[in-house]
Amino acid sequence: MNALDANGTLDASSVSLLKYPGYTHPEAAPIKIDLNQLPPAAASSGSEISQEARDKALKEVAKTKSQMIQAQASHSLLINDPQIGELVKALEDSTPSVINDMAGLISTALTAPAGSGTANTLSQDLALSKAKLNYLVTKFIPPAQQDAAGALVDRYVEQKAQGQDDVYIALKKTQLDIDKQTGNGEQAQTQQALDALQQGQAALQTQRNAMLHLVDDTTDSAAWFTALRQTLPASSSDYDPGHRIELAHIDSLQAQWEAFTAEVARLTAMHT
Repeated sequence: MNALDANGTLDASSVSLLKYPGYTHPEAAPIKIDLNQLPPAAASSGSEISQEARDKALKEVAKTKSQMIQAQASHSLLINDPQIGELVKALEDSTPSVINDMAGLISTALTAPAGSGTANTLSQDLALSKAKLNYLVTKFIPPAQQDAAGALVDRYVEQKAQGQDDVYIALKKTQLDIDKQTGNGEQAQTQQALDALQQGQAALQTQRNAMLHLVDDTTDSAAWFTALRQTLPASSSDYDPGHRIELAHIDSLQAQWEAFTAEVARLTAMHT
């Protein structure tokens, strides 16, 4: 088949037929390429890449790969977390000789003991995460940089609190839809609760704020856990399963805090 038309131009659809027999080109305006307008092919120099150039290129590739490996090894995977990565970098840069231990401490600071799940325990977990992160900042970040690192802790906590609120609001909106569909008479009450959440004035939000302020106001950790126990609803009793879970969770948080501070003391001794 001749792919050139009477004017000496190349039809793209003809090229497709030449390369792929049986191919049916879709109906579209053909693209015309004027062969006479193409620049002349550059003359081949006939020379090949020298061995010296090959060796240099290979060395550059090896150097780049080595730099990438070193960069990855200088920080834990936590640095990839968009919410906490900047703080992780600051902490790990301050303790390069014990980076694996620091990564473990940061992970503990972000991890809650088992048994959480209620609004109260989630707020407790966030308050203690804030306390543990601030503790790492004061122990390992140079004084001149502590304010900036503390701001990163605050930003992380705010994002986590907003994430909790987003879940609470979504659940309340779902409940409101159910109330509307079933006509169960609870629509006004649910709407009021939703409005309070959206305005940041719901009881669970004010209680969480109190817990977050608690770990800022004093360095006496024993007072934290006493106050956390006191924040539980007064109407709850030891016979209430939810109340027992929340009390037990505070005990777990206190045990985690004590183990955490002991590990910080060990790491501080290694770092100094």
